Order: sequence, then structure tokens, then C-alpha cells
Amino acid sequence: SLIAFCIVVQNDDVNVYDYRSDYWRTVPVSNDIAVKHGWRNTKLLKAYSQGHGNLTASVSYPGGADDKKEIITVAQEVMVCDQVKFTLGNEGVVILLPWAPGVLQDAKLKAVGGCAKAVSDYKWLSSDISTVSVSASGTIQAKKPGKATIKVISVYDSLNYDEVLVEVSIPSSMVMLHNFPVETVVGSHLQAAVTMKTSNGAFFYRCDAFNSLIKWKAGSESFVVVNASQESSYLETVPNSQ
Repeated sequence: SLIAFCIVVQNDDVNVYDYRSDYWRTVPVSNDIAVKHGWRNTKLLKAYSQGHGNLTASVSYPGGADDKKEIITVAQEVMVCDQVKFTLGNEGVVILLPWAPGVLQDAKLKAVGGCAKAVSDYKWLSSDISTVSVSASGTIQAKKPGKATIKVISVYDSLNYDEVLVEVSIPSSMVMLHNFPVETVVGSHLQAAVTMKTSNGAFFYRCDAFNSLIKWKAGSESFVVVNASQESSYLETVPNSQ
């Protein structure tokens, strides 16, 4: 990132110091850009890594008849933060959530960057809270079919943010996941899981709100369904599963 700053004086000495910070460097602005904007004694602060420090500037000028020079100094604390980003794993740029009357699907979103040390260091916004709401901690909830953009912003810098599109739709189909063995010895258990898809065949980001609506039935007297509504720790590790 770049920060431009300028000091305008008619004559005398102007100095800008950064004490060779490990987090940024100051570089001169090209003459054509400075002339275009009417800048004098301008530098760019070029950030390299996260951290903070002080940027100091001083100007000296004649202070009286004896030509004794006066010096004015000002210091500005500078904080360099990483870019705010969602941590969505292997998901694409769109989050798909299912919806049905009376079924409101939740999903917890997480972000990194922005010099955040706590959840309160982020601000969460939804472009359409009637379609997708978002809490102060980043939990989104599908309210109705439609689209909304979720934005997470650093409280330290409103220009440091990330955003993701969330699409809410009614599930179109349901498929069995092939993550489990299909053979076992008599007396043991076989695990099974299903997931739902959109009308174009894409998987939803989460669909566990529909767990209680899914009914299991064994098609053979050799099997019985047990603990159909109980989530096991193994099933929780299977993405997009019910």
C-alpha cells in the first residue's frame, strides 16, 4: 500500500525521517506527478510488512533578524496492517446457502488481517439484511432467496476490507455422499450422510439447518436406521454433509 504526504514551504530545509523502519520505506514522488498536483517536498510511504512506528518530519526557517534558524518537528504514528481477507478454505467467491419456509440456515464466517486481535476489531455489513443478515461476530443467516454482499472491515482503516457474495436459494435436489464404507460385519454400524444441491448442481456452503427435516428409511429388513438425528464427530468433518 502507498500513502502520499506533502510539506509545502517556500524555502529552507525540509526533512522527513522514518528511522529505517522494518515496515515501510519513504520514496520520492516522481516530478511529473508532483507538478500535476502542485506538490512540493512530497514523499510516498511504501508499506512492506505489518507493524507500527513513527514517521517524523521537520522544517527549519529563519527565526529573526540574526538569521537564527527555528525548527518545527511533527511526528505521526503509522500502523501497517495486512489486507483483510475471508478464510473460506476451498470455497469460491460465492457462498451458497439453502432456504425453506421456517428454516433459516446459519454460517460462521471468519476473517484475518487488518491488525485485528479480537472479533471486535472487525465491522460486518450486509448489502441486504432482508436477504442475508450478519452479526457483529460474523455469523450470517439466510432470510429469503436472493443475493447479498457481506463485507468485513477493519475498525482501524475503513479502506481495508474484504467482501463476498452470498446467494440464497431453495434446495433443488439431495444426494448421498460417498465418503463412507458400504460394507461391514454383522452387528456393526454403517455411517451415511446426504447433502443438498442448488438448481444448477452446486453444493451449498452449509445445510445443517435441514437436519431435522431429513427422514431416513432402510429399504431392507437386514438393516435398521439408528441415531438418524444425532450428529457424530466424524460426520462433522465431512464438508457439505447432512
